[in-house]
Formats: sequence, C-alpha cells, structure tokens
Amino acid sequence: SINAASGTTLTLQNNRRDGLMLQRAAGAFLRGTTTTSNNGENGITLGSTSSADIAGTTLVQNNVSGGIDLNRASTLLAAGDFSVVRNGDSGIIVNQGSSLRFIDGTIIIDGNTNHGLFVLRESEARLGPSAATFEAQIRNNTGQGILVTEQSYVRVEAGTVLRNNLASGLQARRNSGIVAFNISVTANSRHGLDADDSSVEINNSTISGNTLADVMATFGTRLSLNGTNTIGQRPITCDATVLSRGSTVCP
Repeated sequence: SINAASGTTLTLQNNRRDGLMLQRAAGAFLRGTTTTSNNGENGITLGSTSSADIAGTTLVQNNVSGGIDLNRASTLLAAGDFSVVRNGDSGIIVNQGSSLRFIDGTIIIDGNTNHGLFVLRESEARLGPSAATFEAQIRNNTGQGILVTEQSYVRVEAGTVLRNNLASGLQARRNSGIVAFNISVTANSRHGLDADDSSVEINNSTISGNTLADVMATFGTRLSLNGTNTIGQRPITCDATVLSRGSTVCP
C-alpha cells in the first residue's frame, strides 16, 4: 500500500508507462498534493480489486492515454480539489465492475480527448456531496461529457455542470441508468441528454441550449422527468418505443 499524509507532495511525471499503478488488491491513501502528469500511458490506473482514497489537491493532466483508469472491480473515493485535464483519451474510465465516488470539493474534468467520464461493463459512478460543498465541472471534452453503457449506472447530484462538450452532455446506452438531481447540462455540441435502451430519471435540473434536441430518447428507454426541470426545446424528442412520465413527457 501507499500512504501519503496531509502536507505531503507526491509528483509522478514523465514515466514511460503509468504515473501511479495499483494492481492485485493494492491500496493507496493519499492526502496533501498529488500530481501525475506527462506519463506515457495513464495518470492513474487501479486494477484487479485495488482501491484508492485520494483527497487534498490532485492534478491529473497531459498523460498520453487516459487520466484515470479503474478496471476489474477497483474503487476510487475522491474529494478535495481534483482536476483531470487535457489527457490523450477519456478523463476517467470506470470499467469491469469498478466504482467511482466523488464527494465534497471541486472536481474539474476538462479538455480530455474522448469522454469526460466513461462508465461501462457493469460499473458505477456517483458525483455528489457528502457533508460539505460540492462542485463538478465536466466540460470541453471531445466526446460525451458522461457516457454510461453496458449495464452500468451513474448518479449525479447538485453542483454538477456538463457544458461545452463536443458530443452530448449525458449519454446512456445498452441497458444502463442515469439518475440526476439539480444539475445543469448546457451548450453541448449534440444533445443535452441522449438515452437509448436505458433508464433515466432527471429531477429539478436544467437541460437547455444544446445544439441538437435537448432530450433525445429511443429504443425502449424509460424516461422520468420530474419536478421543476427546465427543458429548453419542447416537445422532447422520443421514438414510439419510449415509456415516459413526470412533468414533461414524450409527445
């Protein structure tokens, strides 16, 4: 295991492969300032049931592959000032039954080459406050802001903003789920929400000002738009297979 107490500075850069790699049930507990940048593969990789608890100030940037890769039932708990920016693939990949939890602090996922947050193959991610102030900015990524697919699940809560991504803000595919409370999805280059063969619940949120339909649902999606959602383009766009309910429904 790796332990770095508050006040510690850990810099991992210019390595041939990953900046930080944990495998085979390894663990890390990091506080203080952690920087992993300009590495030949990922900034951080957790694999084979490994886990990390990271808080303080964290910067994951300019890595050749992705920023953070969780695979094979690994877990990341993160808080504090946490930035994942300008990496060569998706900012964060949560894969193969892995779990991501962002709590309390300021999370920035910006300018990555592919998706901001990519959750797939029976994995899950949750972005939301525990006890303190929470803000998440997912922006300027070249793919989706958040993509959840292959029986995976994402929950995003108050303080989360998805904007200026070059595809859709939120996308769900292949029997996956999204639940959102008090979020903002604006100014993305495709849809605000794009759901196909999935289940989506949006509560008291803003989805507006996106280039294509703000809400697009297809192929048997179950869509719940509840409370005082602000949807910019109405009616929302659905095919005949969608089951919808709430304060805004398919036409």
